Amino acid sequence: MARKPKKQKNEWAVLAPRELANGKWRVSLGVSWENGKRKNPRRIFDNNADALQFCQDEVARRKAHGQITANADGVQVAGWLELDEKLVKAGAGTLKEVGERVLRDTLAISRVSTAGECLSRYLAQHLGMSVYTDDSRGRCNRFLKWFGAERPMREATATVMTDFFSKNSGATLRRTVSAWMGWAVDEGYLPSNPCVRKRQRRGVKKKKAPEAVIFSPVDASSLLRAAVNAEDWTSLSYLVLSLFAGLRPMEFRKKFKGKPAIDLKWHNVTPDGIEVHPAIAKTVARVVPILDPLPQWIDLIKKEGGMLSGPILAAGKRGGGWRKHWEAFLKDHWPHEWHPDQLRHSFGSYRMAQIKDSEQVAMEMGNSPAVVLKHYWNWKTLGRVAEIYWSLTPDVVMKTGRGMAEAQPGSLQPPVRKSQTPKKTT
Repeated sequence: MARKPKKQKNEWAVLAPRELANGKWRVSLGVSWENGKRKNPRRIFDNNADALQFCQDEVARRKAHGQITANADGVQVAGWLELDEKLVKAGAGTLKEVGERVLRDTLAISRVSTAGECLSRYLAQHLGMSVYTDDSRGRCNRFLKWFGAERPMREATATVMTDFFSKNSGATLRRTVSAWMGWAVDEGYLPSNPCVRKRQRRGVKKKKAPEAVIFSPVDASSLLRAAVNAEDWTSLSYLVLSLFAGLRPMEFRKKFKGKPAIDLKWHNVTPDGIEVHPAIAKTVARVVPILDPLPQWIDLIKKEGGMLSGPILAAGKRGGGWRKHWEAFLKDHWPHEWHPDQLRHSFGSYRMAQIKDSEQVAMEMGNSPAVVLKHYWNWKTLGRVAEIYWSLTPDVVMKTGRGMAEAQPGSLQPPVRKSQTPKKTT
């Protein structure tokens, strides 16, 4: 019996055309595995020329992509290609680019902890180093409550931060949380700061800063007169030092967790100016000049309210502390929406209209000239209206208040029915 001839070495070779008995040509693609089963995929061609062309194209493809896709599971390859297409359409880049970014970010994380543990370490390192410590704790805890204290810190991605800031707006909040995230990057908790915004594309208009909300002289006079008539000397002190000296609410009383509050006291109000010392100043320590008509109001408070000593925001006769006292005053005398910085904005805007010097106003308010122009000055404020504002002495407010209101009807607040309930103050 004759022996079968031996197969040629290239008869079953990968990517080598082999003629079949029916005249067609077969090309083997090599062994692959699918669901644990060994397979030997092949391609059939009508002629040798087509088979050779396919082999040349496949060799070039394998040289360009390596043997990963050539020897991998066909089902996996199909999934990779589908995912690659979706990523490119979504603008994330190719599958390779995305994978490299993820690998780089993973390798950049050298410390693993929960968000709560990370914040505790951050505050521990910065405790006592800045006057902003208490503010930072409050704002960071605001994010922590939303994000979850037990959630891994590494999950604080740019997408997560975008979602948070869409529901919790505020430039100061973003800066504070971003400072924490930047520290987390330096310490190895995060690969990059997720709060950093991408550069704005050309042609996209920047969001304008909101216009400063200020009191008209009529509205300011109304509040001052209400405090005098109610003999509420604590609220009157807060009003005049805010309206005519531009002090921040937190510069009257600053609270620290686990520590006694620091108060601005009457002995800090001197003939040379109001001393805003470093422990209570939000930005920089300064001496705010005593501007007319503030001396007349201080004299009235001293004459009617007694000796000026101790904290300026001493608990009022209503009890419950200053905050509840002030909220009750507003509920009784200001049936409109209350803007927390409206008193300070009024000072900045009318002061700018009076002296037209942003650097001087910035020194008095404890800010930069750019901040004064951007946030504290309402450009619609007229010089003649500023003259009325700075003439609001006790005599003008109490004796000619009604006449002034009739002569100056341009109040910035709309008329409100008595039945309206004011919004919660902050």
